[in-house]
Amino acid sequence: MKKSHDTKQLILFFIITLAWTWGFGFVPVFMGTEGTPSGTFLFYFGGGAPSVTALFIVFFTLISIAAIWVGVCIFACEMPEMNYVHAIVQNPFNLFWVLFISVISGPLNEEFGI
Repeated sequence: MKKSHDTKQLILFFIITLAWTWGFGFVPVFMGTEGTPSGTFLFYFGGGAPSVTALFIVFFTLISIAAIWVGVCIFACEMPEMNYVHAIVQNPFNLFWVLFISVISGPLNEEFGI
């Protein structure tokens, strides 16, 4: 990978992370909802910015594209459909379940060494 590509991704990561974190951190203040359940939710929603931003940047790299190409073209696998994204778009409350399953199947298992 070229250095300029790495630098662009790093800059993109910091811009998105800072905008998301500070944006959602100040929304409750600007709306006058700090201390309320919705204000607290928005404030903590900004805390997930580094993890989610990093996942999206990694997902959209050449490695992901190459892996999908190998799976579909060489091994005749089906194209991944990202059904969870469609489920969230159709019903935004599904985001809770997607995040819940992601935590249980990912970082929670790693912390316990499962």
